[in-house]
Amino acid sequence: MGNFRKAASLFAAAREVCELASGPENLLEAGLLLANILHFEAWMHTKLVRQAPARTPQQALKMTKRALNLRLSLLGPSDQKVAASYGNLAMFAVATGEYEDSLRFSKACLDIRMQDETAQTTNISCTHLYYGWCYAKMNRLVDAEISLLKAIDVLVQHFGEECARKKPHFTWIRTAQASLYLKMGREEDAYEADMQVFETNKAVYHSTSPRVFVSWYKAAWWSWRKGNLEDAQETVEGLCREMEDADHYEGHRARTLNLLSNIYGALGLEGQCQVVRAKAVELARSVEGWNWNYDGDAGFDEL
Repeated sequence: MGNFRKAASLFAAAREVCELASGPENLLEAGLLLANILHFEAWMHTKLVRQAPARTPQQALKMTKRALNLRLSLLGPSDQKVAASYGNLAMFAVATGEYEDSLRFSKACLDIRMQDETAQTTNISCTHLYYGWCYAKMNRLVDAEISLLKAIDVLVQHFGEECARKKPHFTWIRTAQASLYLKMGREEDAYEADMQVFETNKAVYHSTSPRVFVSWYKAAWWSWRKGNLEDAQETVEGLCREMEDADHYEGHRARTLNLLSNIYGALGLEGQCQVVRAKAVELARSVEGWNWNYDGDAGFDEL
């Protein structure tokens, strides 16, 4: 499991060195290194949220635009690293609500990646995923479904279905499909997608992988949603035990404890509900800051 906080501090130190580099002999090397650092520092917002170098999606977007400008000036407009910057911009523009910009960034990304279609298969699939996320946020649900189906088809056509299912991108797409289907009222399709992700992640990754934690949580959430409270309680308690020694995932642990408190409440275990809810709020504040206030499940969902 990666120590993202340690990586963030190392990236910051490396960025400082690059910023101080001077002289024409250092321009290309230092500029490309700085672009790479900025790119990954921005991306780390998806892992560390407010504890990342880019504490908000807006800061991540700004950092990625700087990386893009460096890559454009040093590598030219057709380099695959330029495409990667456009991909990051597409992702962060969704988070900031700049949906038309996200679509424009996705198009620029896809145009470059399609120039090397065979080598860029997984990245092309990921670009269709960005389109899907954006369309879903815009409530263009049919377009979102088409984009996500394209994302899967790209993987299956290149790798074959069995191999494609083991790719991280495949589970990302299926997770996005589950969220979309829930929004469309297709609950059983959403449940099937989430359960497929859970089974795949258990088979491919170690039990302490964050991917397993997330899909394990969704399995428990579905049991709770379907009213299978005892099963939901057993599943979440098992997940909480597994996560006790897992560092760097306070936001997910907080969300999981909040779900457990909801289950205890539904079972009439009010004392346990309050104790666990307090732990969840404390963890959430360790991520978001001590002025974070509990305002229901929506606040935890945003961690």
